[in-house]
Amino acid sequence: MNDVEDEQEQEVGRWVVRSYGEKVGDYQMVAGWMEGRGMGRLLENLLPPMGIVVECDGEAVAASWIYLCYGIGVGFWEGLITKPGLSPAMGLAACRHCLGALKAIAVANDVSVIKAYAKGTLARQAEKHGFVKLDEGLSSLITIA
Repeated sequence: MNDVEDEQEQEVGRWVVRSYGEKVGDYQMVAGWMEGRGMGRLLENLLPPMGIVVECDGEAVAASWIYLCYGIGVGFWEGLITKPGLSPAMGLAACRHCLGALKAIAVANDVSVIKAYAKGTLARQAEKHGFVKLDEGLSSLITIA
């Protein structure tokens, strides 16, 4: 059994992935998370149109976005943020659900390659889900969806 399967067995709760913007207040929620993490102001018009929110037991716990480049089969994973104060296990589970959902969205939109920039824990989680590190430092990652 691999690390992803081990971690999934330990997950509890009912997980749902929905579209970002589906509920009133999604922008304010994510902006609040960013402020809570000291990340500065979120400019809503810079977010890709394809975004998701991951919920556990009805509570939003993470959000992520992907740029879909129609006609060339490439997507760019643009950020992932979790709600401040989550336990490490909950944060990792939310990350797994985001990555799985974004890969499914990519496949449904004829995207076969997803490129990303990540570091630290996020880069390690992406690698566990099929991304391949291309260089050191700020990890440049790519996967086949």
